[in-house]
Amino acid sequence: MRKRLLSMLLILSLLCLSVSMVSAEHIKYTLHTDILAYINGAPIRSFNIDGFTGIEAEDLLQYGFGVYYDDVARTLEIIRLNDQITSNYVPEVLSAPVGSKNKMIHNTDIKTYVEGVLVPSFNIGGEKIIFIDALMCYGEVVWYPV
Repeated sequence: MRKRLLSMLLILSLLCLSVSMVSAEHIKYTLHTDILAYINGAPIRSFNIDGFTGIEAEDLLQYGFGVYYDDVARTLEIIRLNDQITSNYVPEVLSAPVGSKNKMIHNTDIKTYVEGVLVPSFNIGGEKIIFIDALMCYGEVVWYPV
């Protein structure tokens, strides 16, 4: 009886541990936002993360940036190449109330650098998100109230 009880406690402990590991995998959510972000006058997809505007690093490829991933070093490097914008992104109509949960943010061990400077980054569905403020080294980042 005692062995059975210990076995059940061990199984229960492992189950609780696995549940806590799954719930610890995501930190928080992006929120639906009506804020539009632009790079050199061209709109770029954006996300609200804790009140800050985030953009997808891979989207920057269409805005004159180089985005280089090194799987061995687990790094993502972003550098400005030119001012050529090839994006045809059209801002989407807001599909949910502003401030409501949007996409789950997952932990990541990938370090992201902009011009060699480590910047905060997030994983959303396998894509890397950085704050648009990380691009301040290339020029002014401004916002306009409605």
